[in-house]
Amino acid sequence: MRELLLRMEEVDPQNFAARITHFRANNVDLQELWAPLKHRRENRYIQWIAWLEGNGEMPSSPLAPSPPQGTLQESGELIELGDALDVLDQELGFID
Repeated sequence: MRELLLRMEEVDPQNFAARITHFRANNVDLQELWAPLKHRRENRYIQWIAWLEGNGEMPSSPLAPSPPQGTLQESGELIELGDALDVLDQELGFID
């Protein structure tokens, strides 16, 4: 359960906030959750504690890294399907 909550914190902070708010309202000890978060991402841990205490904004999802830009995207041109299959055939050594 702890690992699921930690993953939720990474990908869906709003849902995570709802869960920890509910747990806190029901006097659930969250120390087992906070310890690994503090170890893995201390800044996020500090942000969540501040938010729970009313001293900060709720943390948001970290931005996903942008995909690497290749030369194909830069040129805007696609090679013909037959040529692409020939390249695969040569590089992977497919036998017809």
